[in-house]
Amino acid sequence: MTCTDLLTLDDVYAFNPNYGTDPSYKPTSSSAKTAASFQGLTCGLLNQSSDGTIEISLTQPNAQLMTQQQDNAVASSKIVPTYGTPPTAQGFFAVTNGIGEAQVFTDTYWLTISSSNFLEPGDAESLVSAALGHLK
Repeated sequence: MTCTDLLTLDDVYAFNPNYGTDPSYKPTSSSAKTAASFQGLTCGLLNQSSDGTIEISLTQPNAQLMTQQQDNAVASSKIVPTYGTPPTAQGFFAVTNGIGEAQVFTDTYWLTISSSNFLEPGDAESLVSAALGHLK
């Protein structure tokens, strides 16, 4: 899966037409760095007018990492029912040091989407929904 498979150009445009692929993206959030260390997908979007960024990561963690990340989400985030219906998908959201992060766990995947522009769960909802719609 590529970044444009996870969030198509149409998905990103529908969210905000000012966003596009960040050509100099490197993982910065702990979630994206963890996903990258497990050969997951990490992507960056850049707001062409404000330089705001959105960081996306997706991985298929082993059972131990999945449990560890879910436990961390339960301890440090709030459950977001609009990100999916358990047990098919379980969603969480938290703002830490000014960065809002949505996390969704499915049977197979761990998806994270984070940005300083996400102050509440609804800010990331359309991207979360679009990404989940592309997972098989």
